[in-house]
Amino acid sequence: MPELSRLLPLLTAGDLLPRNAVAVFCGGPTARGWPDPAASHDIRVVTRTPWSPPSAVNGRVPLEPPVVGGITLRLDGRRSVVTYWTECQVDQVLAKTTRERLAAVGAAPLLVEAEELLVENLLTGRALSGTEWVSDRRGRAEAGAFRDIAVTRSLGDAEGSVEDTLGQLASGDLHSAVLSARKAFGHAVDALLESHGGYGTCAPELRARRFREVAPDFMDFDTYWAVECLRDLRADDPRSWVESVMEICRELVATHSGELRDAALRGPRRGW
Repeated sequence: MPELSRLLPLLTAGDLLPRNAVAVFCGGPTARGWPDPAASHDIRVVTRTPWSPPSAVNGRVPLEPPVVGGITLRLDGRRSVVTYWTECQVDQVLAKTTRERLAAVGAAPLLVEAEELLVENLLTGRALSGTEWVSDRRGRAEAGAFRDIAVTRSLGDAEGSVEDTLGQLASGDLHSAVLSARKAFGHAVDALLESHGGYGTCAPELRARRFREVAPDFMDFDTYWAVECLRDLRADDPRSWVESVMEICRELVATHSGELRDAALRGPRRGW
């Protein structure tokens, strides 16, 4: 992509890229091939030893070293977030996504959001430098359990929202039930998309775009969009809409792709 090819020289010109960087890769809508002139770039710089520009702000991560430097600026007219990871940190994150690790800890949260986004960008983004390094780590991520981890997390979030919805229905709090049902549906759809490699749960505003990209057999876009935008919700009968959405959520978890069913069985189910 011509636009992405301009980022590396801009980073170098701004003294934002060490000479010994192992790899640089970029995530976000543009890196995924989605035209969006206002979308941000999520740029990952990987180094052999810790390095970040003096203006970087450190964020805590459960890794060694326990910090990741980050800077937000405009590159080529776009908001860009550049974070600096060591090669060792990336490998530690990938070690958390192995099938052996998932089997050992079950449904316990394996990744914090910063780590999940790193792997997501690795899988869906574009290498700007260090192509072989990025390809090797992407292969490790694809061979691991990241997909199951993401699906299991979204299923757990869906179950929690379903429980909220049912409790609100029982108490007569129909307005809250509508919002909780929509939230549960979003998590259930995220699980469906993630089971097909359509990652991006941390950016729910891009869910419709991910849905079109995955195009799952379970549900057509019009059916999905009707729920997402509350199209069939009636102000004089919100309970019927909530109940219909709950049924869709049950079907999403119980009856679609085998991958999603397998991932769901790995974690404790509270039942709907």
